[in-house]
Amino acid sequence: MSAREPASKAPLTPAQRVAATYDAAADSYDHPANAFWARFGRGTIERLGLRLGDRVLDVCCGSGGSAIPAAEAVGPTESVIGIDFADNLLALARSKARDRALRNIALLRDANFAYIRNLGVRFVQTSVVYAIATKP
Repeated sequence: MSAREPASKAPLTPAQRVAATYDAAADSYDHPANAFWARFGRGTIERLGLRLGDRVLDVCCGSGGSAIPAAEAVGPTESVIGIDFADNLLALARSKARDRALRNIALLRDANFAYIRNLGVRFVQTSVVYAIATKP
């Protein structure tokens, strides 16, 4: 390798590949042609029958298709935690939560379950509407 050649980058981990894929798609994620994310997310939350006071963990929350309706359903005194790998999708979800003045939702990137367990929260429901499993 000459002094002018850039050092090679380490290969991406499966989680990094997933994040990069969804971050790249974030600009069109909420396009009307992709309305199924919100429709299926809201439908899933409706079928759960959440009540005021319930707490929800939404894994792979994306742009908030199920986390936002869950936060609306549980009322302002309880909480929804949404977790995703993709920063750009989380930014979309945070924007939606702000637009709806939802203060009972935390949208976290790549949170680990030890962190969630340490919150001392008992979740009534967990939701994984869509998720992709990856193998190295």
